[in-house]
Amino acid sequence: MDDQIARLDWLLSRIQPLDPPYQGSAEGKELYQEICNRVLMDQLYVRIWSEPTLNQLEQLFQTEKPDEELFETELEEIRKRTIAVTEINDCFFGIIDSNTTTETLCELLATIQCLPDGFSNRLDASDRLQEIRNQDRCTSEKVEWFLEFLKDDLSLDLTVKDSVKGVLASLKSREAIGKVNALLVGTTKAIAVSLHIKIQPGTGQVSCQVNGSEDFKAAVGRARSAMRDRVYLSGSEDVLYTLHLTDARYQGSSLALAAAVAMHDVKLNLATDPYTAFTGDIDLDGQAWTIKPVGSVIQKIAAAKQAGCRRVFIPRLNCAEITGSPDINICGVDSLIDIFVQMRPNRQLLPSESLQGRKVTALQQYCMNHGWDLSAPQPIQAGIQCSIVPLEIPPLKVQIYNSGAHTLNTTSQNEYIELLSLLNAIDQPGTPVRSINQALTVQNSEVILKLVEI
Repeated sequence: MDDQIARLDWLLSRIQPLDPPYQGSAEGKELYQEICNRVLMDQLYVRIWSEPTLNQLEQLFQTEKPDEELFETELEEIRKRTIAVTEINDCFFGIIDSNTTTETLCELLATIQCLPDGFSNRLDASDRLQEIRNQDRCTSEKVEWFLEFLKDDLSLDLTVKDSVKGVLASLKSREAIGKVNALLVGTTKAIAVSLHIKIQPGTGQVSCQVNGSEDFKAAVGRARSAMRDRVYLSGSEDVLYTLHLTDARYQGSSLALAAAVAMHDVKLNLATDPYTAFTGDIDLDGQAWTIKPVGSVIQKIAAAKQAGCRRVFIPRLNCAEITGSPDINICGVDSLIDIFVQMRPNRQLLPSESLQGRKVTALQQYCMNHGWDLSAPQPIQAGIQCSIVPLEIPPLKVQIYNSGAHTLNTTSQNEYIELLSLLNAIDQPGTPVRSINQALTVQNSEVILKLVEI
């Protein structure tokens, strides 16, 4: 990243938690003046292609305006650049988002450049978009692959545009394995911060690599325990985390969901797209780890939009607080497997030694060996559902619950009997249990006394 832009981002991260008027304090005045000098006087804005950075500048200059007569041209250029960068990122997210239709994607592409005649029909007839979405690649690689496809197959070359190249470079700088957007709330406002997770062999410890709240460490610890209970992590793996936040006013339990996703990414060796943010606690509900509701969800969603996100995962119990039609995708979840399935619906789940994980793996392997189509797992209450769709026999739906139980257990369709027998067999313990009832006589008086005490 450009050193001057990196410095600007650092300045913005320092001024973001402060309350306006920024020039009312010595710290705020120093930060504000340096930002204005770099962005306006030195015209650094012409090299900025990061939507989060541009959004922060827009908000900063709207809250506390620089000299409009002196910087009228620069402020207008920043406004126009913010709109253009937002449209390109809308398009990039549409490329990777499985819920974005071809028609909608064409509308997004048309905001960047006029489309050739018949473009929409040709894109709709191709299966390349779905192929790209299904790949286990990071977001920027999928976008690059799609742009090359547009250029080579559909005569639409967006790669020559400086704006497209700049936004793509910014996207690359924001994605990394184990790095996710976490949404937190402080005393006066909510913010999006980058959470980084590293997993290494050890003794099962959680440690923060920067000074941070004990609430954060406890939340990461609960996320690790939930991942370990689902057998996504081993008991001996250490979790190290860093958080781009030094303001003590931000704390709480809502970091847990983001931490679990980051751990999952590390185990998959994949990066979550920078267009997605997370907020939610994880805690025990009886014997099961569930995603618990958190506070200030509306403010956190606004912070996610400010950070350039297009999708936010929140606890399902918080969804009732969302009114109207927010211009961001809201995804409610109540379990780890729920969020993992929604994030990557066309991918096999991370192998797990849990009963549920073993059944899902067995189902996927059986269908692959027999050439049967198997739908992506769909979240249901306390589990997932898969649809088996062979060519010549009726389809079958199988539900596999978080507890490991599954339905159906039997069927009259002979072709499925072997599969269901396989799933039923996973429920049986590996070592047969034999009841032993034997009377023993204890003659040592000291042992008898100890047994009586027990």
